[in-house]
Amino acid sequence: MRKIVFIIMCLLLFSCKTKYVPVETTITKVETIRDTVVNVQLEKEYIHVSVKDTVSFLETKYAESTAAWHGNTSLLEHSIKNKEAPIEIQVQYIDKETIKEVQMPYEVIKEISVEKDLTKWQKLRINIGNILLISLSVLVVFFIFKKTNIGSKLINLFKTILKL
Repeated sequence: MRKIVFIIMCLLLFSCKTKYVPVETTITKVETIRDTVVNVQLEKEYIHVSVKDTVSFLETKYAESTAAWHGNTSLLEHSIKNKEAPIEIQVQYIDKETIKEVQMPYEVIKEISVEKDLTKWQKLRINIGNILLISLSVLVVFFIFKKTNIGSKLINLFKTILKL
């Protein structure tokens, strides 16, 4: 009896399967990449100053320089400092387009033409088969509940819940 119940349960669970057949198509994506490379050539500036004083100051577009002679220690102190003002630079953008082909699956909808409709007798047999399968499933579940005493435990549980 257990073998029969097992076979029926396997038939009910694993009898029908659908088959998915993907069909591939291509989709073109266009991406714009802005790539910027900047090479800056600064202007050449040359300034030469000769002074009879012990302190000298020079200034260009990009830096400031100060030189001082300390006569008592015989040292020449020189400092140079970049200016903090930003430098304006003209930039050219290079646009590149890349085209990618991506394979995308999708379902194919097929129209299946039927030559004849089912007869009344065939429809009746299908309906009777459905009713028998449902009733057999109910009987199997009932048989399992009865043999394992789960049914009586569930009934007692419902009775206690309804009394509350």
